[in-house]
Amino acid sequence: MGKHTYDDIEVSMSAMVAIFEYAESILEPLEKFSVAVTLKGYGWKHIDLPWARKMIPILQNQYPERLRSAYLAPVPFFIRGTWNGVIKPLLDPITKDKIHLGKNESLYLEALDVDLLPAIVGGTREKAPTNDVVIEHIMNT
Repeated sequence: MGKHTYDDIEVSMSAMVAIFEYAESILEPLEKFSVAVTLKGYGWKHIDLPWARKMIPILQNQYPERLRSAYLAPVPFFIRGTWNGVIKPLLDPITKDKIHLGKNESLYLEALDVDLLPAIVGGTREKAPTNDVVIEHIMNT
């Protein structure tokens, strides 16, 4: 993810909402989900505050009870600073407590079932559906 134009932000937000809607459609009514995100190779050019400012309210207001936890690792120092100084203050306290940043993948590998995680984030699954596959599935159902 690099910096977005306004149109890119709208497309990206629509894709994220489609993914969450799909996840919600396959969960039982009271089930929650966890997310593991790898930030390997991320740098300053990937920090996109306009996108974050638009996405955070949507995610926390539309899906407040679905997120069990989110794990992001490895988190570079400057992204941690942006998180603490800019993004975290925008979050509801309950949402803040669900998001965990770490220096390496052991953060989520210890918390989540590695058999459910794709290899790209350190799990044992060979392949996970891509956003395009999920969105295509939603559009075709």
